[in-house]
Amino acid sequence: MPTIPIDDICKTLGISQSTLYRYLKIRGNNK
Repeated sequence: MPTIPIDDICKTLGISQSTLYRYLKIRGNNK
């Protein structure tokens, strides 16, 4: 799995890092 810089993801999606981490946390908890 390729490593993608968090900053690049945030810039692409137009969201903040805290928003991204919260989203990933929710996704992880709902598996």
